Amino acid sequence: MARSELIESQRVPFGRGSYVDLRHERITDEATPEGNDYLRVTRGYRLGTGEEKDKSFTTLPADPETVEAVAAKLLEYAAKMRAAGLGKRATRESKPATDA
Repeated sequence: MARSELIESQRVPFGRGSYVDLRHERITDEATPEGNDYLRVTRGYRLGTGEEKDKSFTTLPADPETVEAVAAKLLEYAAKMRAAGLGKRATRESKPATDA
């Protein structure tokens, strides 16, 4: 029977109650007792009750070259967004009121 083990986890909050959870996990079973490591990237949010819900996720192999290539692309996208003046979206509190 397969068993999942959490190696490390970090959460990056953003927006209003949203987060990205980065997890390094290992799956072990009879066929692979040494385990297979992978990285899980989950997007989630917190309800008004404080309960947390996962919205979507993806996994990456825990291979340094793959992780470095993905990280480099993310940094490249971040630089392009910054150069284009994109940033945090306005929240409801910061949006100007409109006259109706």
